[in-house]
Amino acid sequence: FWVEIVSRCVKEGWGDIHFEPNLRYYRVRVRNEIGKLEEIKVFNKETGEKLLRQLLVRANVDTTNPRIAKDGSISFADLDNRSALKKETVE
Repeated sequence: FWVEIVSRCVKEGWGDIHFEPNLRYYRVRVRNEIGKLEEIKVFNKETGEKLLRQLLVRANVDTTNPRIAKDGSISFADLDNRSALKKETVE
């Protein structure tokens, strides 16, 4: 899933990827070419939490203290144009 999203962002010229939790769902928004956040995907809470865990593991983020902001990055070497996804979250 993440490689698909990053590949699409590179192809479309989008900047940021926002993976946002809500009480009932998670949504993925991207910063489009004119600088506005655009919703591209919505997941139910269970699927969103599973994807978030995958992202945190891939980004090698320490999740031992959930009250501290987290920061990590993932390099997607299998893309034509090398891209990096930076992950920041507060739980």
